Amino acid sequence: MSRFHNYSFGNVLEIARQMPTATRFAGFRTWKTRTQPEGRTEGIRILAPVVGVRRKKDEEAQNDVTEQNARILLGFRNAYVFDASQTDGVEPPNLHEVSGEPGENMERLAASVRLRDIQLVYNPNIAPALGMSTLTARLCKLT
Repeated sequence: MSRFHNYSFGNVLEIARQMPTATRFAGFRTWKTRTQPEGRTEGIRILAPVVGVRRKKDEEAQNDVTEQNARILLGFRNAYVFDASQTDGVEPPNLHEVSGEPGENMERLAASVRLRDIQLVYNPNIAPALGMSTLTARLCKLT
């Protein structure tokens, strides 16, 4: 099943500049598996990486498998994404906001996060987002 991708900060700015009302966006193929983009609608232009493989033929590369076919960034090309409002058919599922007081469960949740070696931080500066997480930094921020 296809899923929504994480886009770079620069591409998110491009999307916001071209369509400030965009909420959920994905490429043509992703939408095609879920629904159908409206006929003749204009996509939102972003930059997609062009990745190639550098093949090494020297003797050292023959011995080291990791160096044989290194992937390298060749450049960028134009790619187009579509917002959910530009599609016909089934709406993507709504993201539900949790409400109420967590009470004693908040400490249990925080302990569970710490047990997985993830740092939990409360930060009101990320509003209007309700939270964010970074797996590589092992960090979870909540408002």
